[in-house]
Amino acid sequence: MKKLLIEQLKRIHRLNYGNKVLEEGFLDNILGKNEKKIDDPKKADLVSNDVKDFFSTLEKASSGGGISQQEKGSMTFQKEVESMQIGLVILGYELPKHGIDGLFGPETASAVTKFINDNLKKQEVNEVTLSSPIGQTSVNSPYGPRWGRKHAGVDLKADSGTQVKSPLDGEVIDAEIRADDCGGTIYIKHADGYKTRYCHCKQINVKKGDIIKKGDVIGLSGGSSKDIGRGRSDGAHLHFEVYKDGKVVDPMEHLGSEVGEFVGGKSSEKMISATPEMLNKLIELLKQKGIKSEDIKKHIDQSVSGITQKIDVSDFESITNTVIKTFEGGYYHPDMLKDGRVKDSRYGNSGETMFGIDRKAGGKMTNEGPAAQEFWKLIDDANARTNWQWNYMGGPLESRLRKLTSDIIKPYFVSNVNRFLNPEAREIVLNDKKLMVNFAYATWNGSGWFQKFANVINDAVKSGTTDPEQLSDILLKRRLNSGNSLIAQGGKKMEKLINSMA
Repeated sequence: MKKLLIEQLKRIHRLNYGNKVLEEGFLDNILGKNEKKIDDPKKADLVSNDVKDFFSTLEKASSGGGISQQEKGSMTFQKEVESMQIGLVILGYELPKHGIDGLFGPETASAVTKFINDNLKKQEVNEVTLSSPIGQTSVNSPYGPRWGRKHAGVDLKADSGTQVKSPLDGEVIDAEIRADDCGGTIYIKHADGYKTRYCHCKQINVKKGDIIKKGDVIGLSGGSSKDIGRGRSDGAHLHFEVYKDGKVVDPMEHLGSEVGEFVGGKSSEKMISATPEMLNKLIELLKQKGIKSEDIKKHIDQSVSGITQKIDVSDFESITNTVIKTFEGGYYHPDMLKDGRVKDSRYGNSGETMFGIDRKAGGKMTNEGPAAQEFWKLIDDANARTNWQWNYMGGPLESRLRKLTSDIIKPYFVSNVNRFLNPEAREIVLNDKKLMVNFAYATWNGSGWFQKFANVINDAVKSGTTDPEQLSDILLKRRLNSGNSLIAQGGKKMEKLINSMA
């Protein structure tokens, strides 16, 4: 039965939108398979300015084993992440690109790493910085989990035949080309419990027992398909390992700036964790600083005041009315499919909606607060579920429902503007109606999409583009090329709308 339903949904969607849109994941949204892509307001904006609650959140994260970096494409908003970000920013660890957003991505990982290096790395008497064995280079594949097992070193970018030099004085304890995974192998013992190991060398210039100096050429890198000593390698590079007191460690902790950080794809990217030790240190430093409620309040979503002073209420109502007219419709309830008031089964996954306010999927935004409560009470009192037709605009209730829609959307629009737009970009957006309409509609789309659109405008303004018309065009192109069929469809309507605006 499930298969027949899926096939029927496919057939209906294909008839209406064609194969291309079907492949973009609309069917998965209908069937609930893409839940991780749906914005869930309940997972963000939970941090208050209550100092006790703030520390309690961080302490729970610490006792729970820490916080792990999230993979791109599967990020969710987390209160503990948002709290950690606020703590880092208060202590001077900047998040210049994305800010405090409740998402543990690369920018937050970088701030966590810097905090750890500044506050937890104990510089031992014998700890040393190693020079790169092949000079200026970058990492092709980092230390850590890879392909279901541990990668015990780093793969350094190197053409076949690159000179390999000893990073320290030492004694060669192994030097041989073998028919194993490492292939051409060099192993050196250094002072203070350090050892270094090199794999895939196609030429070895030293032998076991040799005493060498820092900078001596010990061999040539290999790894290419025709190289002797290739070992298990899929291309030219140098595999480099570091050991301290018999334990393998991340070479990047000991290599200087000659070696650039790994910037490859998600499959082998090293993920960062905010360990319990790191979080406890963060808590300790914040308590030493004596942070107060107002310190936290500066970094959570700001209140409506301070931005709404720049937005005339009637103007914002006209903007929300424009969005309703152009992109959203009147009333819908799933019962309408059952009794024949609606024939298109694509509406089946929707909740009860009015003017794009979704009772089922809207979460906190569309169900909490006096405006939302009055909005749905009016609809319930009218017994809309039974009495109204599809796309009914509310009749005598229309004016009040439109006003309440504006009241529901406005605080979240203001919050998103404060949260995701940089000050200069914010100023431009709030003084241009086309941009205002675009970002107001993005509030209906969810904070995730709002942030994506805001990032585009922030980058454009930072690069020197401040003309509202150009920014509007940039934003429109981002919508049309979003990769999401529903967002792109909204982009086509947006294009007609802004072209008609003076």
